[in-house]
Amino acid sequence: MGAKLGFVVNNLGPSQLAYNLLTKANALLSQRYDLDLIVFYEQPARPCVIPNFSIMPLSETWGYDGPLVATDLSSAATLINLPNPGRKIFYVYDLEWTFEPKRPYRALQAIYGHPELTILCRGEDHKGAIEDSWNVWATALGEIDPTTILEFLGGK
Repeated sequence: MGAKLGFVVNNLGPSQLAYNLLTKANALLSQRYDLDLIVFYEQPARPCVIPNFSIMPLSETWGYDGPLVATDLSSAATLINLPNPGRKIFYVYDLEWTFEPKRPYRALQAIYGHPELTILCRGEDHKGAIEDSWNVWATALGEIDPTTILEFLGGK
């Protein structure tokens, strides 16, 4: 049986995150036929790139047994409450808390500091900000890429 990997996004409409995720996932799946890759979305939107894999509403994450990668605070909060047996990863694409005029520290710490979440991020600047602000360990992987995340998870 092949590897599994799931992503949780707000939506797949036009954005840098959606474009990079969809194009890199399509490229990976053109070479790997043993990978079950699914993107789960919170809000329906027309994908900015036609995916060559399954996209499903967030409610379908219940019972998913592969690793799940959240891509924003909302999806990370959702992962925390899912009873999934797979690994839970928070890929910090944006430093969302910096956009808020009022920063609810306790609510944010409950996400960034949750023991079930592995924190990955886009680069060293993000890594430094996350580690300094939330006192957690983060790993800088570069731009979102399913191949890199699979390698991080153990090379499958």
